[in-house]
Amino acid sequence: MFVRIMLFILLAGGMTGRGSGQSPHCFREDILIDVQDTSCLLRGAYYFANTGDTAVSQTLTFPVVIRPGLPRPTEITVTDRHTGQRVPCASAPAGFLFPLRIPETSIAVYEIAYRQPTPDHVMEYVLTARRHWKRTLEYAEMTVRIRDGLSLNGLSMPYTSVIPGDTQTVYHLQRKEFAPAETLRVTWRKEGG
Repeated sequence: MFVRIMLFILLAGGMTGRGSGQSPHCFREDILIDVQDTSCLLRGAYYFANTGDTAVSQTLTFPVVIRPGLPRPTEITVTDRHTGQRVPCASAPAGFLFPLRIPETSIAVYEIAYRQPTPDHVMEYVLTARRHWKRTLEYAEMTVRIRDGLSLNGLSMPYTSVIPGDTQTVYHLQRKEFAPAETLRVTWRKEGG
């Protein structure tokens, strides 16, 4: 099950764009943060709308928190969901860049996945880029999956539901008209540690 994280609200308040002059907007993002002890896998689907009568072509910056204890992500992939084609991406000082293309009066969905080392058992996901778009995210669904043998220490936003299981515990967060002022921060520890 691809757990939606709606990361694509132009990275839910994290993506910024340069390009065609016409302004698309990210209106939904579904993200999954899969906590795996000393790394996290982040997968997201980002939904962009172009309400204009001309196609949009922009380079977007996908922001990522990079600092001591939270190194640069690895294994980055960006895929155009409509074509199934991988989209080239390039490193940027605080994340990575990729081209966004949306035909006139249509919607484009991009999937982004990356693995980020988390040696300090802390993961942060940028939600504040939304302010660059001057619009709220209409809908965001975020899922944090904590694997067996690990325990959640903290989640910087209240979760909507929790589903305990034999091999993992899943925390869901759903928001409408979302424009947070801070990153989503997840902390965890090894059980018994």
